[in-house]
Amino acid sequence: MDDEGLRLAARHGDGVEPARVPDICTLEAMRHTAFVTPLTSAGQVVGALAMAPRGEGQDFSEADRRLVRDLAAQAGSAAHTVRLGEALESSLEALRLSRDRLVGATEGERRRIQRDLHDGLGPVLASIQLRVEACLEAVPDSPIVPDLESLHALVGEATADIRRLVHDLYPPVLDQRGLVGALEQHCDRFGLETRLEVRLETDSYRPLATVHELGLLRIAQEALVNVAKHARASTVRVHLEQLGGDMELRVSDDGVGLGDRPPGEGAGIGSMRARAEQLGGTLRIESPPGTGTEVVVRVPTAA
Repeated sequence: MDDEGLRLAARHGDGVEPARVPDICTLEAMRHTAFVTPLTSAGQVVGALAMAPRGEGQDFSEADRRLVRDLAAQAGSAAHTVRLGEALESSLEALRLSRDRLVGATEGERRRIQRDLHDGLGPVLASIQLRVEACLEAVPDSPIVPDLESLHALVGEATADIRRLVHDLYPPVLDQRGLVGALEQHCDRFGLETRLEVRLETDSYRPLATVHELGLLRIAQEALVNVAKHARASTVRVHLEQLGGDMELRVSDDGVGLGDRPPGEGAGIGSMRARAEQLGGTLRIESPPGTGTEVVVRVPTAA
């Protein structure tokens, strides 16, 4: 029923004849409709109830009409609730699509900057370094040699910084070995650097979209940094598992835990939470007494 039909029905609490609401009568299923009763909620018309008699030539009694009015009063609230649910579902879907577009755009810009640094600035710095080396070889006794050596060292430091930045923007190992391979590499290096025993476990894992793999890798790296800084642990476990439409990452240690201290939102935890939320997921921190600390991240991976 269109808005005008709803308004017409609303002005007649006992129902209106269907002939006055033409769009109802055009439906073959409604051709025997006797009258239309509005469905209202909080003073707003949200629909209409079209009634047909029990048999040909019969009409509705006053008791029937009272029953229909009572039914319409209840159905109005139900119809309004359904409409709100549909609107909420539509809004959530629009929000999810917007988030996915934003994450995709961010990832695309990240990869573009990485390529520009790797293919543009990186080779330029390398070329400068080679030219300085050539100058040093050409004028070994020149008074400008100390300045050339300083310039050579500065260019070398800038080149190393660019390499680190390129790696931070997007680790090449993700393209080469995927998330599990990247985690294996990082856990091995982390164990050597910190002398911690690091155990990586992957159950029912399947490859994810690039943005999900990068986000989960960064969260795992930040969680391991927190372990090294604060946990005083000897062992840390990194567990990755596909659970239905979600991917779950757990980083747990056998350290001192949080004790009575709440898990404050420092830079590390804030960064992990922001990455999880950017992917539409959640992050929680668990630290039962005497059991160390566990960071649990779940992100949806199904469309």
